[in-house]
Amino acid sequence: MPPFRFTDITKTERISFVDGSTREMSYENVCRNLGFDPKVHFVDITHTGQITYTIGRPDELRSLLKACRRLGYIPSKSLEYDAMTS
Repeated sequence: MPPFRFTDITKTERISFVDGSTREMSYENVCRNLGFDPKVHFVDITHTGQITYTIGRPDELRSLLKACRRLGYIPSKSLEYDAMTS
């Protein structure tokens, strides 16, 4: 499981994309783009700008991974592993 760290909902984060680019985005916008409510704090962002999670059901993990792939965000290795094995 990824390290537990709440991302400040108002903070701007540097997000990494599959095409090698990075972009400054608010946590709220990232969550909404991925289809999740930012107030729940299910989505988390690593220090390297990858998308991960705090805790969730297997179907939520798979949904998050699908959304990351669809939108070009880089999912963390732990998200990929946990979504595929749960």
